[in-house]
Amino acid sequence: MAATILDGNKIAGEIRAEVAAEVQTMIKEYREAEVKHTGYSRLRDSEVLKALVFLVRMGYGRTPGRPKSRAFIDFLKAQFPERESALSAEGQSASRIIIP
Repeated sequence: MAATILDGNKIAGEIRAEVAAEVQTMIKEYREAEVKHTGYSRLRDSEVLKALVFLVRMGYGRTPGRPKSRAFIDFLKAQFPERESALSAEGQSASRIIIP
């Protein structure tokens, strides 16, 4: 599970620990939803690690070099606006496409 990726060492700093805990929670919820809908989970730890490395590298390219820059956070909010996942919305249809 992704806990092996994030729990290797104790994370220094309260904010970093909160971010790591949130990422773990999101991965766990995604896997549970995937198992609920497909019967099994295809998400691998290696895929999660690759996605996290991608985001870190993107962050290095989007910050001006200051350690507490908000440029990367603002970029993520602009690129990935918060919306409800189609997997987690149980009472709603996953698509607005009407098929006759």
